[in-house]
Amino acid sequence: MKRIVYIFLCLSFVVACKEEPRVYEGHYPQAKFVEVVRDIYVAEAALKDVSSQQKDSLVAHYKSIIEELHQVDLKQVEADLEVIQSSPELYKKIHGIISDSVIMLEKRVNKQKEKKINRDKDSN
Repeated sequence: MKRIVYIFLCLSFVVACKEEPRVYEGHYPQAKFVEVVRDIYVAEAALKDVSSQQKDSLVAHYKSIIEELHQVDLKQVEADLEVIQSSPELYKKIHGIISDSVIMLEKRVNKQKEKKINRDKDSN
């Protein structure tokens, strides 16, 4: 009987001490954070084939554009990202949202490209 009580107490302790899943509590609303990080990913992808000499100046230029476009401080965004990365569960959740946002953006861009191609065909 003592053994059952001991096991029950241990299990209760483990369950009671289980950390609650973390939620995003950053400097900016989650939607804005996702848009900013998505734009950073897109900028990094655009620079993957650029020479390292040009890349340094373009990174600074893209960062300033992103800060101005979204009215954010990228140092605060980076700090939020570090906090998110410290929680695997939260990181997985936010990263999934950002990935979905990138996919939606790609679809939108591809649709616009298709429309432009069709307009060009129609005008010829």
